[in-house]
Amino acid sequence: DVPREQMPGLQAALALPFTPFVLSLARAARWPGGIAVLEPERLPAPLIRLHGAIAEALQSLALPTESRRFRPHVTLARKVRSAADSFLDPTFLWRTDGFALVRSVTDPAGSRYEPLDWWNHAVEGG
Repeated sequence: DVPREQMPGLQAALALPFTPFVLSLARAARWPGGIAVLEPERLPAPLIRLHGAIAEALQSLALPTESRRFRPHVTLARKVRSAADSFLDPTFLWRTDGFALVRSVTDPAGSRYEPLDWWNHAVEGG
């Protein structure tokens, strides 16, 4: 949660160098709590750099960062009762040309993500 008055500073701090990359989603898994996900087979170096830069930007604004291990994924479904972990054939390739600041919204209709800002630029020549 970020107070509304801090949003302009956060948005400015997130204007970070970005190199596009391809995320190779090769593994289907069921996480605790019944969450079905696709996970990458490996983390591309540009994604690792972006994750670190975002953490530094948040810390510079005295905002908290996630303490759990970084586990990028695509959520497929929630409240899944059973699913077998498996590797996909073929692997799903997701080209990433930018990143977004989103907020999680929960209301009587359910949960959703609402985009607040988007950065789509490559300054490292990716």
